[in-house]
Amino acid sequence: MLANGSKLLETAEQDSVGQARPRRRVANNSRKELVRERMLEKSAELFCANGFSKTSINELLRD
Repeated sequence: MLANGSKLLETAEQDSVGQARPRRRVANNSRKELVRERMLEKSAELFCANGFSKTSINELLRD
């Protein structure tokens, strides 16, 4: 029970058919920021080297 008297229910989310599915794990903000920064750096590098129109998604996703 919460401080205001309401109950906190831990339930799984339901899909469109009404079946329970496990909750998705949310990455913490620092991890998201790190990935975002790496993606921006990599894309800027490739855009400068190849140009925007000649850079593919596959190239952006390669390490």
